[in-house]
Amino acid sequence: MNEYEYVEGYDHENTYSDSIVFDIDPLEKRITALKSQTLIAGEENSQYIAFEIPRYVDGIDLSTKTIQVLYIAPEGFSDINRVINVARNDEMLRFGWVVPGEALTDSGVLTFAIEFTSSKYMLKVKSIEQEICDGLSGSEISPEPTEQAWYVEIQQRCETLLDSVEQAKKDVQTAVKAVSDLSKELDEVKKRGSDVKERLAAVITEKGVETASGDGWDVVIGNAEKIPTGGYVVPAQAISANGAHGEENIVLAQAISANVYLGDKEATI
Repeated sequence: MNEYEYVEGYDHENTYSDSIVFDIDPLEKRITALKSQTLIAGEENSQYIAFEIPRYVDGIDLSTKTIQVLYIAPEGFSDINRVINVARNDEMLRFGWVVPGEALTDSGVLTFAIEFTSSKYMLKVKSIEQEICDGLSGSEISPEPTEQAWYVEIQQRCETLLDSVEQAKKDVQTAVKAVSDLSKELDEVKKRGSDVKERLAAVITEKGVETASGDGWDVVIGNAEKIPTGGYVVPAQAISANGAHGEENIVLAQAISANVYLGDKEATI
């Protein structure tokens, strides 16, 4: 018989092999009963099952089709796996399936089938059932540790990590509050500056230079420099702390604020 050659498009870079090869009858479309293939719950990628079928079925070369295994696990999980190590000679086609861990999560019955497919072509093989034996899981065995040091150390590390996270949370909250307080202070400074400029603009306007509170600081300062510094004629009745009366005097007052006496009243100019 001719030597087998690998078919491209499938995984051949592995070391899986099995001396037992199960025949697939193309007429009855069934797989020979599996023997010496023990499946145990909890296994993963440890069971390789090899199959063989005539390469040509009704004149169709099955080596040119996509070969895959469909399975249903005991708990209802289902999936499709691509086969590996596909090889052919002039008459036969061989390939294998590595049973995945997802198919062996629980004991019960594993149902699987094989199909050969391509565009507008599908050949199916009858499903076969294989028992999955119960197996102990290492995670279910929890012996009481004789030494607790490792447990205490892990617990301490977890507590330290939690403390670090909590401190980081507090630091972030403090930083957010500081930014909020700074924003409020800046708003207060802006408001006080606005109030000062508004009052200053009113004083400059009173001195004869029209100034709006909405003017920029450069305009306000420029207008302040335009305030006239000439004298004012003021009746001199009692323009003194002594309260002198009946004389007409002319007092030269500077534009700066000063207290003078007009009659019996005090005024500011």
